Amino acid sequence: VKANYIKLSIGGDGIAGSKAVNVVLAKNCEFTFTRLEGFEHGIYFTPREGTGFSRSERNSVRMRSIGVDYPIRFQAPTNQATRFKGIGDTNIFESELQAALVNIHAEQTDGLVISDPTLYQTPTILTGRLQNIYLRECAWVNISNAQCFESGSAGIEIEGCTQVNISNANLAWSGELDIASGVYIHDDMVNAIRSTHINLSNINVNRTSKHGIEIVNS
Repeated sequence: VKANYIKLSIGGDGIAGSKAVNVVLAKNCEFTFTRLEGFEHGIYFTPREGTGFSRSERNSVRMRSIGVDYPIRFQAPTNQATRFKGIGDTNIFESELQAALVNIHAEQTDGLVISDPTLYQTPTILTGRLQNIYLRECAWVNISNAQCFESGSAGIEIEGCTQVNISNANLAWSGELDIASGVYIHDDMVNAIRSTHINLSNINVNRTSKHGIEIVNS
């Protein structure tokens, strides 16, 4: 998708390795997914590389998915000089996502609002399941009223991020396949980027395989 000011509604079944929607450059767009099943990616935000480029921003996503590997994914630019310039200001709201791997995966995203999601993973999959929400090198993220269940590893993992607010979240059965905490906050040791200004309020964590909230090197 390369567009400005559109409304797109889509649903259906996919095959392994496929994307329902690949977003390269979109602004002010509304993406509604009535039901997706079998895709590798539901909506995949791909950053544009190079200098002097525009970015995807001011978009909204609402989705229902079953068994999609990555229902919502924001891919990081390969060029570190374009960090935080690939994708921004995205609103994910009222989504019910059953994932085989990661429900919401975001890297180097600047401006992300996730509100009222219900996130759970396919319990019959015994390998590969990871986080409900994974944030890496993101800035200005607000997560509210998240319901996170049955993650293979951490329920919410924050790596090398700044200005992240999480409020009114319920997490249960985190770390079903690995020894992991409900909320796991740590630095990005590869790129030497610290996690800073992380605010948590009213977080309810039940039945994790490790800690409710774990903070390492931050």
